[in-house]
Amino acid sequence: MEVTKVYYDNQSCIKLSENLVFDDFSKHIDICYHFIRDFVQHGVVQIQYVNTVEQVADILTKALGRDKFS
Repeated sequence: MEVTKVYYDNQSCIKLSENLVFDDFSKHIDICYHFIRDFVQHGVVQIQYVNTVEQVADILTKALGRDKFS
């Protein structure tokens, strides 16, 4: 089975996906979103950090300035 790589620029979210401990900081996250942790633990999904400057998906999620848009 091939691993799906997800590139993300938020290191806190990456750490949450790798950490199996539920604590006060993560208890507000709805249980239906914890399935990503299962995928990471089973090796189906691999989350990798990418610098915000190099994040090409920003054009789909944020309003960008003229220079970055070009």
